[in-house]
Order: sequence, then structure tokens, then C-alpha cells
Amino acid sequence: MNHRILELYSGIGGMHCAWKHSCLPGSVVAAVDINTVANEVYRHNFPETNLMTRNIQSIKPEELKKLNMNRLPKDFDEPFALSEIIEDSVPDKHLVPDKLLKRANIFDVCYKDSRRSCCFTKAYTHYVEGTGSVFTDASPDTVDKCYKQANTHEVGSTEFVVALKEVRLRFFTPKEVSLLMAFPKDYDFPKNISTKQCYRLLGNSVNVKVISELLKILVT
Repeated sequence: MNHRILELYSGIGGMHCAWKHSCLPGSVVAAVDINTVANEVYRHNFPETNLMTRNIQSIKPEELKKLNMNRLPKDFDEPFALSEIIEDSVPDKHLVPDKLLKRANIFDVCYKDSRRSCCFTKAYTHYVEGTGSVFTDASPDTVDKCYKQANTHEVGSTEFVVALKEVRLRFFTPKEVSLLMAFPKDYDFPKNISTKQCYRLLGNSVNVKVISELLKILVT
């Protein structure tokens, strides 16, 4: 079989090099990474590969099918809306604190009808850049209005933070993060495990759906 491969989180192309080194038939037909510096290195070494600088969650199934790859699972699912995993009555302790709201312009904000989020890392809730998305019950129009109002003030100022309070930006709960990572609904953490520990453990874990599909490919 002449394999057609999609390289996700392609970085500087380590997996691409490994594929070439394997001498297996086929080629990497597309690669995806959000890191512009890594992509510059990748493009320098593999100029013939279709390299996409974007978050992989933004890629739709139809786009993948157009690449005509033969290593995609046949039952590739449409992403579900976040409303399916959002908990009711989330405590205020999950609201983004003022010290992090000061950097709200770099947040990735998700809504109930969103079908994507950023990847969650073990630093989630402690840092804001590249550690995971935040959530709000407010509408995109309301959020846009509040952000425009906030940015009439100096970024990071008290006035900037106050203008964003209305939309009540919050972190996803550990339960919500586990569901986004396709853990079963009955999967739970022991009561003695702190919230901080939950985020760290989830950030070091894997997406259950992805691994499940890879296992299907490996054993068939």
C-alpha cells in the first residue's frame, strides 16, 4: 500500500524524517503545527509538503477527506458542541482571576456552541498562553462588546479588567477537561486529589479517542 500520511503537531519534522528513514512506501501529504518558528524550519527541509499553520482543532473532517489520506479512521466523527460537556452551577473558584484577566487579549474563548478548544497542558489555570481555552456562558456578541470596551483602556489596567468581568470568563473544570479528552462520563478522581493535581494529571495524559483510533489501525 502506498500510504498517504497527515503529520499532526509536526514541529520541525521529526516524524517526517522517521517516515523517510523507515523506507516504507508512501509520503507525508500534509503537516499541521501552530508554531511559526518550527514551521519555518519544517518548510525549509520539506518544501514539497502542504504545511498548515493552524490549531488542529480548527480542521474540519471535510478538509481531511479532501487530502485523500488512507490512514484516517472510517468512522471519523464530527466534533461535538461543548454544550454536551459543560457542567451546571460551576463554583466561582473557577473564574479567571484578575491577575490573569490582565492578559485576556491572548485568551482562546469558547462558547456553548463551540466545537473546538485548545489543547490543555499541566500548566492550565496557572498560565494563560498556550495552556488551554477558557469558557463563558455569554454570547460571542457580548464578549466582543466587552473586549472592545476593555481595549479602550490600557491593557492590564484595573479598568481593562473590570470591563471584562461581565462575561465571567472561567476555566474548564477538571471534569469538563476529562470529557473533552474523551474520558468516559463515569471516570472520576478520588476526593483527596486536589483541583491543581487534576489539571496537572490531565495535562500529562492523552486523548482517549485518538489513542483508541490508533490502536484500531495498529491491530487491523
